[in-house]
Amino acid sequence: MWTLSYKAPLEEDKLERSPKPLSGDPFLGSVDAPVTVIEVADIRCPGCKFFFENVEPQLQHYYIKKGLVKFYFWDMIIDSVSENTSQATWCANDQGKYEEYRNLILVRSDSFDTAGPRSNYSSEYLVKMAEELGLERSAFSTCLESEKHLDRLNERYLQGQALNPNVFPTVFVDGRRLADGRFLFAEIGAEVEKSLAKQKESNEVN
Repeated sequence: MWTLSYKAPLEEDKLERSPKPLSGDPFLGSVDAPVTVIEVADIRCPGCKFFFENVEPQLQHYYIKKGLVKFYFWDMIIDSVSENTSQATWCANDQGKYEEYRNLILVRSDSFDTAGPRSNYSSEYLVKMAEELGLERSAFSTCLESEKHLDRLNERYLQGQALNPNVFPTVFVDGRRLADGRFLFAEIGAEVEKSLAKQKESNEVN
């Protein structure tokens, strides 16, 4: 069960360290974007679905597509179904279709149904979706069956667990952790603007 709670924003001096993406980790946006936003969540959680439908489009419009934000989805795998699904998104990334594949997963996921029909996340169905997006079936299937990206996903999971996330999603903006449940666009956007203002001030000084 994923808890959705609302608390006061954390004081800046109490913010915990944030996840540390590696160079090969998939992301949305420009590699040169000045601000990094990380969503820590399980791909099948209802909060993730809410974020995808209500927050991410605004992040895309105002920041990601303008080259201002680099956005990472930090997979927190809760069971074997989520594990397979997250691996599939990374296999799609190998063929340059991470965003498209992840979007398709989220569009078709059952809103606010934490169990969901498990057949919809079977390897066979995940491969079928890859074919719908024009991915090469053999390469995708081999990637999925060999668990090519599982070690890295497990590393990310352990790193995420060390942050003690109380709700999914938990959001970080340039390493600053938003208070639990604070994942609405207004709150995230305010933190992004804070980062952009700091960078502008730093550039003017230098």
